[in-house]
Amino acid sequence: EGVRKNHKTATKYYTLAAEQGDSAGQSNLGYAYFKGYGVTKDLKKATKFYRLAAKQNDDYAINFLGLMYYHGDGVRRNLKTAKTWFQLAAEQENSDAQYNLGEMYADGEGVAKNRVQACKWLGISAANGDKDAAKLLAKTEKELSPAQIAKAKKLAKDWLAKHKK
Repeated sequence: EGVRKNHKTATKYYTLAAEQGDSAGQSNLGYAYFKGYGVTKDLKKATKFYRLAAKQNDDYAINFLGLMYYHGDGVRRNLKTAKTWFQLAAEQENSDAQYNLGEMYADGEGVAKNRVQACKWLGISAANGDKDAAKLLAKTEKELSPAQIAKAKKLAKDWLAKHKK
């Protein structure tokens, strides 16, 4: 049903949208260059288009820039910068970024290990439907005292109440 998948055609339309300043077009074009879908894989161009979309507060692009810095894909690996991008997207209610931020706090990568903050962000992500966040949350909570779990849950609840749509 519908239209047959064609990455080259999709990339053509993403390019047209991106040239018009459309953040979704820029973000999708960034992903196409990142994966090599319909174009030659080019991490520099991926970064360029994600940055353009991020300037327009596209939370998907902002989170993906965090992933690029986290893994060192097309940019020099920088966990502090990755955390900054994840934080920006997380504050825009991007559940993937909330998960990524929680994972950084759980592992102490790029930030001081803080299991309460990890559980806060994982709890928020899980509340937004991320099943992987729910699994990591359950695992991480096993390392906390009941008081720490209560604190993390309160932080998550307060954040969710403040950001309720």
